[in-house]
Amino acid sequence: MSFYRGMTCENVTLKGDKGTPITAYVAKPAGAGPFPGVVLIHHLPGWSELYIETTRRFAHHGYIAICAHLYEREGGGSDGNPDDVAAKVRADGGIADSQMVGDTAAAVQWMRAQPNLNGKVGVFGSCSGGRHAFIYACQKKDVDACIDLWGGRVVMGKDELNAKTPLPGRAVHGRLEQGARLLRQAPGQEVGGCHVHVDHRDRPRRGHGQARRRLVSAHAGRGRL
Repeated sequence: MSFYRGMTCENVTLKGDKGTPITAYVAKPAGAGPFPGVVLIHHLPGWSELYIETTRRFAHHGYIAICAHLYEREGGGSDGNPDDVAAKVRADGGIADSQMVGDTAAAVQWMRAQPNLNGKVGVFGSCSGGRHAFIYACQKKDVDACIDLWGGRVVMGKDELNAKTPLPGRAVHGRLEQGARLLRQAPGQEVGGCHVHVDHRDRPRRGHGQARRRLVSAHAGRGRL
């Protein structure tokens, strides 16, 4: 792999859930490839600078990467202030899991259509994006790997389920993460049609979304999808 790889970045339009157009940020490494692909599912703070930066970081390490704007419908279109849109979404209780699945499927479909893809596609998320990545991988059969950097409410009590989150959603989590104890109490369960084996890869002195930057920088260039 070439270090300090060049890349091209742009916004593309996807046909999201129910055919609604949504914007996605794309970063492609320079070169003929073939390259593996990563679909990033952003966190509750939205289509933020962190996730745009992380999309480019994956491309830097030799992955085609795409991050769809899952909150675009909620206000301002692709030009809406991400912080303002995320605050509105949080106040409304988040977005529906079904909408997320439809939008993410569009991003996966875009990735599968890239001529320099090596045939392997993974989904990646942290915070709510981790939960969404896990649910997507359970419900769909079109990805080869799923990285959940402790998605909140991966394991949920029945009293937490509602119309938007009808399903509870392997997780990497910080030992200081609130709710990590739920994982230790749940050795396995059915989630979205998959049997969940809980792999306790907790990290001492780390909290919510604990591994975002370290995982991408330290491991993205080592293990290929």
